Amino acid sequence: MLFQVVEKDMGGDWHPVRYYDRALTRFETEKEATQAAVDYVTDRNCNNALAKDEKQAASEVFMVTKTGCFLGMLDKEPWYMLYPKDIISRKIEIGEPPKIEHTKGDVVADRTYFQLEGKTEVAVRTIPGS
Repeated sequence: MLFQVVEKDMGGDWHPVRYYDRALTRFETEKEATQAAVDYVTDRNCNNALAKDEKQAASEVFMVTKTGCFLGMLDKEPWYMLYPKDIISRKIEIGEPPKIEHTKGDVVADRTYFQLEGKTEVAVRTIPGS
């Protein structure tokens, strides 16, 4: 089975990554493809002159992993999107205090989180028919 790095815009279809030579190749193992995807995400989000605080707002792509929404390797550390403040549950019961669903600083795991709107999602998929 062969693997490739693919991307999709919100509401679009998956297509192979463009304009990044290393991620355009077909990979024998999922590990090699994942490493190419990590390099691609890092190159798009982290390799710029912005300050660390400004990079999250200016990030262009993300990759959903087991931990959460991965934004790249920043200063040789895995960098994930974090909730900027406490998120209260939408289900509010009368007479009960509001329940906090996510605390400030938790890793965002939901690909539909509002700050990810307009950003491109990157993933590793098998090549059909391989």
